[in-house]
Amino acid sequence: MIYLIDDKKKRQEDFGWSEDRLMKYENIQAIYSLEDLTAKTSEIFNNGNVVIYHESFLDNTPIKDEAVIKRRKLEEYAKENLDFYLSIFSGSKSSRFLENNIAHLPVSIVFQNLEVLSYKVSEGDTSLKYLLFGKNPEIEEELSLKLNIANNEIDSESAKIPLRKNLFLRPTKGNIQNAIEDAEVEILYKDVSDEKLSQKLTDYLAYKEFDNIFIPICFGSTLSDFNGLRLATHIRCTRTPNQLKNIFIYSFVGIEYLFNHEYFNILKTKNIHLIDYKKKAFQDAANMSSVPLTNEELSKEIAKLKLDAPQNYEDSHSITNEWAIYKWSKTVGAEQNEELGKIFNTVKSNLYFKYLKTINSSSEISLISKEQLKIERNNDPRVLLIDDESDKGWYEIFAYLLGDLNGIYIDYIGDDFNYLGQEEIIQRSIDKIDNDDIDVVILDFRLNIKDFSYDNPQDVTGVQLLRKIKKLNPGIQVIVFSATNKVWNLQALQRNGADEFILKDVGDNIKESIRNLVDVLNKSLLRAPWLKLIHSNFTILKTLASDLGNKFKSNLSTNLAICFDLLVKSFEQDKYRNYAYLQLFLIIEEFIKEESVFEKGQNSYVITPGSRYLVLSRINPNENKPVFNSSITFVKSNGHYHISKSIYMRSVDTNYIMSAILLFRYGLSTSGEEKWSKIYSTRNKKAAHPEIGIVNLDEIKILINFLFF
Repeated sequence: MIYLIDDKKKRQEDFGWSEDRLMKYENIQAIYSLEDLTAKTSEIFNNGNVVIYHESFLDNTPIKDEAVIKRRKLEEYAKENLDFYLSIFSGSKSSRFLENNIAHLPVSIVFQNLEVLSYKVSEGDTSLKYLLFGKNPEIEEELSLKLNIANNEIDSESAKIPLRKNLFLRPTKGNIQNAIEDAEVEILYKDVSDEKLSQKLTDYLAYKEFDNIFIPICFGSTLSDFNGLRLATHIRCTRTPNQLKNIFIYSFVGIEYLFNHEYFNILKTKNIHLIDYKKKAFQDAANMSSVPLTNEELSKEIAKLKLDAPQNYEDSHSITNEWAIYKWSKTVGAEQNEELGKIFNTVKSNLYFKYLKTINSSSEISLISKEQLKIERNNDPRVLLIDDESDKGWYEIFAYLLGDLNGIYIDYIGDDFNYLGQEEIIQRSIDKIDNDDIDVVILDFRLNIKDFSYDNPQDVTGVQLLRKIKKLNPGIQVIVFSATNKVWNLQALQRNGADEFILKDVGDNIKESIRNLVDVLNKSLLRAPWLKLIHSNFTILKTLASDLGNKFKSNLSTNLAICFDLLVKSFEQDKYRNYAYLQLFLIIEEFIKEESVFEKGQNSYVITPGSRYLVLSRINPNENKPVFNSSITFVKSNGHYHISKSIYMRSVDTNYIMSAILLFRYGLSTSGEEKWSKIYSTRNKKAAHPEIGIVNLDEIKILINFLFF
């Protein structure tokens, strides 16, 4: 039986191994959790089994240490039982290595050859060589034979390359003695990880300058990895005095063996040559005249490699995120703490990152000034980051940008979302937002590994959570901060209430993206407290209106919703505050029509739960001009109504009715006590005429407080 132990289903899917495909192979069992691994322990620890274990199984989870203990037990069992086969695979590995019954190999090789291994195991052949080399495991024997023949036929006289400084790199086995006269010789050992190769290049090339560098096509534990192509790429993508020097890859196999190699295209670039495995070939190649490679040409030449983001890293989403984290942190000047230090070290050594830095060398990442990172605020706002990659560096960047530079509260949800279901992610996030009274949420689009498999963006966790946040309080500002730039994804987010969008990775325009973020945060931190309060007040208004008529309550909900949308727009164009004011005032006009509040007719009454107050009655209905016997009169000196029996010609308008209600229903001494006169004046003289004046936020507050009353 084959046991595939890997907690990242998405990684398997990236290589074409979905759960449905795995189920078709009866002798492959996938294990995704520690619980499953523990439950199957007695089955797994048996001779004849093949265990394929991801090196980072359950890393960055609370149960990491338990997973490490399980792995050590597997390794100990494999060393003691040679009929038990263990393969450790990882995205950080670049070469294959097999020692007895224990193999180490890249994740891409695992999924490339898993089907072949399954077939061979079903036939009773459990050799790991099929997992390492696929259908043709004899390739290593073939290459070893070719190497031995080439070494036996090597010419005896050292190559002479006068007036040149030469570095000759050789493997630990099958090496050429006295290859080049007066050349400096260095050994390439078995560890060929990106990190070790980067360190070797620093040791070899950072302090001495050479004219020519000779490297073997094969070195490391596995000949068929053809690591010379990768090493040549490292040299070109590593800043040393030798970055642009001539590179000669000496090979005992023809180019037909190399066509399918990931780094084959390095042979198409300037001044990198594949030469024969002979000393005379070294001499002839190096003595040929060539035009030096220049810095101006380098990025264009390296772009010929056309490397894709390596899925064998973990997944393409993660490596894109790490590249963006590196660029953002370097641009804002965030201090390299433990998490960011890991990113910087990875970018420094990982060949794909080095490739990106080289092809983008014309747009060097430079520090943005702290002055440009200043964020204005009028209170003590609270910001929450919700991102499945928060603890890989994004939180450190925002903690520096908001907390350290601007004194703004910033927090994040530290759970590993890949081990939570969608509902649990959403509920934990909503609880945090509600309990911590969050003003602004910085939200990633995809928060769970399953989000990559949804065809409909409405099903993605980020969209689902956005909808719940806006239901909690639409005044909470949500800035979508994501790597997605698909139009349909952005449209789904916008339809569900996203307030702003910032792309994590915008190529060369990283400074522009950061400036946009600062601008967006300035706007969001201004809007959020106000809009949150408005929405809370509107909710209270609906509660206070619970005893009024159904039509009024329905119209109230509609008016408040329209008003809220207008207030949101008012932060872009302030004239919308005038329209919002008119919409709120419409609620007053609806209120005074309520039968339980005011009765209008030949005799007009203010209604209270216990009484009806006659405030107007018609004396002479036959005359053309309406004349009313009024129980209230207008005092011109201060613009307020107060109770006074008199006969006075008057039109029954909103101002008159509302004043009568204030005096008789609520017992005020004048209609000015709750700022009604100011409200009515603002409505007529300013709100209805944005060309004359713009309603301010304080005037909106006054009107809302009046509605409360």
